[in-house]
Amino acid sequence: MLTFDTIVIGGGLAGYCAAIKSAQSGRKTALISQGEGSLHFASGSIDVLANDPKTQAPVRYPFEAIAQLAKAHPYRKVGVESTRDALDWFRQLVHAQGIHFHQLDAFQNHWRITPFGTLKATWMSQVFSVLLDDTTPHGFERVIVAGIDGFRDFQADVAAENIAQLEQFKGIPVKPVSIVLPDNQSDGMRAKRAIDYARALRDPLLYNALRDQLLRYATPRDLVILPCVFGNGDGQDYMARLQKETQLNFHEVPTMPPSLLGIRISDALHRAFTQAGGTLLKGDSVISANMEKHDSVWRVAGIHTQKMGDFPQKASEFVLASGSFFSRGLISTSDRIFEPVFGLDVTAPNHRDNWYSAKFLDAHLHQQWCSDQRQPPAFHSRSNCLQPSLYWGCAGWI
Repeated sequence: MLTFDTIVIGGGLAGYCAAIKSAQSGRKTALISQGEGSLHFASGSIDVLANDPKTQAPVRYPFEAIAQLAKAHPYRKVGVESTRDALDWFRQLVHAQGIHFHQLDAFQNHWRITPFGTLKATWMSQVFSVLLDDTTPHGFERVIVAGIDGFRDFQADVAAENIAQLEQFKGIPVKPVSIVLPDNQSDGMRAKRAIDYARALRDPLLYNALRDQLLRYATPRDLVILPCVFGNGDGQDYMARLQKETQLNFHEVPTMPPSLLGIRISDALHRAFTQAGGTLLKGDSVISANMEKHDSVWRVAGIHTQKMGDFPQKASEFVLASGSFFSRGLISTSDRIFEPVFGLDVTAPNHRDNWYSAKFLDAHLHQQWCSDQRQPPAFHSRSNCLQPSLYWGCAGWI
């Protein structure tokens, strides 16, 4: 039997943050993660109430808007001050691991440019990104959208066409260009993923080719939009070097998964957790929990994982940060939706036909709990049901 003070289930943003905070407080902490986590699919930016839950309209001043949310909304429950403190803690945490963020002044969201050339509201972005709002002129003469020949996960033409339609770049020339890396065909670089390019660009020959072609296409008066192709552990160091050598203004955008901007955060959190003395049980998943009832209160006696089988793991506190359907934190079958570890109550439409929108491309209703509305499925709270304490985590809440 393994015994801990805290066991965190889930290796995404919420799970890692909870585990790090627990380990830093001196608690013996284990983090159980069945895979790489959703950060490998993430934008690398941190959202704070990017859209109004009811109208879906972009929110400019999120902390002012929190007071207007329904009382059941996670931000309203946590409160403005605690949310700000958590964001400051996170920024300092990843800064110590070499990942740097910036944001607009006056506690407001900014627009980040997506891989498709559209805009999305967010709270803070990694430093090699331009912070756009609706009022401040950006001052660039042109926008250069740099693709890499053979890179299938970023289409410069598509991004450039959409950027040209944005109000923020009205009247500004937007030009897509293609970077051709040496021996792109023969060395197998064509049609690879971002992480393959990150490894390849450690080669001075390929790095210099990228740098020299960017200088040929752009000037310091331009904004250069570049897919994030610089590595996990030292990606921002490479970008700082590239900026210093070219004097260009860069905006990194995430690519189709795997996203190096998200991987940078994931790796930083992993390092912070191990440095704090945490135990990482990676590649394992929780399959069941033993529940005991004492004086009308249910307690978690222990959990069982795929790898440990009948060998239980115990803790005085469990943090459930298993996410939603994508990470199998929720499971749907032909007739129901359920939480697979603790059997928590889930509020869902009774009939499966009511799970979906009549319009195929609209968000499915059963996905809105942890995305559009950012509200978790209902389950019994710490105070009246599960002891040791059990918390629900969702990375989208940060």
